[in-house]
Amino acid sequence: MGFWSVIKRRSGNQQGATLAELMIWLVLTVLLMTGVAQLLATSLTGWRMINSQTTLQQTVRFSVDSIVRDTQFARGIILDHNRLTVITNKYGKKDQRITYTYDTGARPHVLRRNKNDGSGAQPMTGGNSNASLTISDCRFTVLAAGRNGQPRTVEIVVTARDSDTGRQFTLQTAVTGRLVPP
Repeated sequence: MGFWSVIKRRSGNQQGATLAELMIWLVLTVLLMTGVAQLLATSLTGWRMINSQTTLQQTVRFSVDSIVRDTQFARGIILDHNRLTVITNKYGKKDQRITYTYDTGARPHVLRRNKNDGSGAQPMTGGNSNASLTISDCRFTVLAAGRNGQPRTVEIVVTARDSDTGRQFTLQTAVTGRLVPP
């Protein structure tokens, strides 16, 4: 007599499941659901970290790209402690001053752009007090000057940090004002 023939004979007139069978199915279901929940939690954490890194990179790249585009076509460059001002004719106004400021007075710290057209300094990197992204460092440094001593090539370093995940991203570049006298 085989094992399966005994099971068939015993379960032939059975109307439902035994308590032992129900408990086994319950334990197996709990184990399966625990595994699925852990997989979901791990996937969600991974997605959040990747999303955080992507947001950091996009924000810093957008900010630095805007600064580089305006500085490339600058007729003059003025550097002050945490402020970069470019003088340009790019936006249809002669000798328009565009000022980039690292605002450490705001919480979280932001990078602001002021076209000096009456609209005020607009945040390039958030400016929302609930935002998890903050600019933890921003430096403008003169790398080369023209014969008249006016800055011509500027190094730009911007570091952003996500306070939720602790991730950080730094972008460093140098740009030369093409219209600044050599």
